[in-house]
Amino acid sequence: MKFLRSIRRQLSKGYMAYAIGEILLVVVGILIALYINNLNVKSQLSDLEQEYLISLRQEFHKNLIKVEASKEEVKEVNESLMIALSLFKPTNLDSIRDDDLIKCIYGCVGKSVNFDPANGVLTDIISSGKLSIIKNAKLRQILASFNSDLILLKTQLEGSKEASSRAKQYFMKYASVRKVISVQEEEFRLESISDGINNKDVFKSFMFENILLDYLLINKVLSNGHFPLISKSMEEIVEEIDAELRS
Repeated sequence: MKFLRSIRRQLSKGYMAYAIGEILLVVVGILIALYINNLNVKSQLSDLEQEYLISLRQEFHKNLIKVEASKEEVKEVNESLMIALSLFKPTNLDSIRDDDLIKCIYGCVGKSVNFDPANGVLTDIISSGKLSIIKNAKLRQILASFNSDLILLKTQLEGSKEASSRAKQYFMKYASVRKVISVQEEEFRLESISDGINNKDVFKSFMFENILLDYLLINKVLSNGHFPLISKSMEEIVEEIDAELRS
């Protein structure tokens, strides 16, 4: 009996060691599987980050071209507004040539400042909660704040469009649009009831002067504040993306 009990104890110890070994093998297998899975996930996230960076760079490169065009637009409109505001001085109004007057008027009431950036990639990244995939902390911060900068710019652009609309409506009510258009469009060079209207007369109205002055002040904020701000943000984004793609 003592002999049998000794054998049973030895067998129990053997089974225990075997069981522990099996458990250790299972745990090691799980850990290896998790490690491999984590490597795969990291690799997938890294690939996705590269795709996002390339798409973002293309998007912001296009937007930089658009913002430069918009900056040129607001510059041209502001130049026309400055000339127009100078015409409220009688001596300047009397000395300006008709073709220069028409160019000035067209620059004030025939144009408006626009900026319609593409932001589909950035919106998708933020709305899907995948901004954290981008490892560059500075880039993440700039991208996260870009939309708020864009909202401020769009609000100011709306103000500029409203001011442009007020100037256009006033001119349409008290001056001849036909005379302005006929300079470039031959089919409008016909006799009209507006032939007796002198477009210089609108520059004798303090109301029109106030409208143009308000328009210029709004555009000054665009040209000196919001456009440079958004342009700088986009340039920083492109620079950071380029640095990440090179690394």
